[in-house]
Amino acid sequence: NVVVGQTVKKGEVLAELDEEELAEQYELLTLEMERQKTLDEYDNRALELDIQAKTIQNEALKGSATPDELQSAALELEALELELAQQKQRQALAMRQMEEQISALSEKMGMNQLVAPCDGVVSWLADVRMGSQITAYAPMIYVADDSRLSIVSEYMSEQSAASADRLYARIGDTDYPIELQPM
Repeated sequence: NVVVGQTVKKGEVLAELDEEELAEQYELLTLEMERQKTLDEYDNRALELDIQAKTIQNEALKGSATPDELQSAALELEALELELAQQKQRQALAMRQMEEQISALSEKMGMNQLVAPCDGVVSWLADVRMGSQITAYAPMIYVADDSRLSIVSEYMSEQSAASADRLYARIGDTDYPIELQPM
């Protein structure tokens, strides 16, 4: 959106980053979470049915089984109930992790604009092409606050400055007017 040498105002949008890949990740993770919820419900229901079947079996054993057989059947039922509780805890943890990932992606979305941190002049642009991938926190654009810019030179006397028809600093191909401030 900007070029080197362009004057910008604080908050002005300097560049906009593509969010397509981020949006795809968000969509895939959201779909994966919904798929996992469905699988978890199925797995839980299957285990609940196993528990119901075991409960019915245990009730049927009460009149004809030995105390050891009843205790063994009760332990099997308890193991199934414990398995269901552990399964639900694992599922809840996995869901929380997915929700955190989705939340982190959601927070990143919409933060795709590079804005000028201050009034100034664009002094450098990274060599980035459309579709290029960039690294987080890599410098992309430098904005120089020219209101605080000063050039110090020990090679110019006041007498030389007074005899010059104009004072300027050449940076690249651009001449910038300057004024002499004696030290």
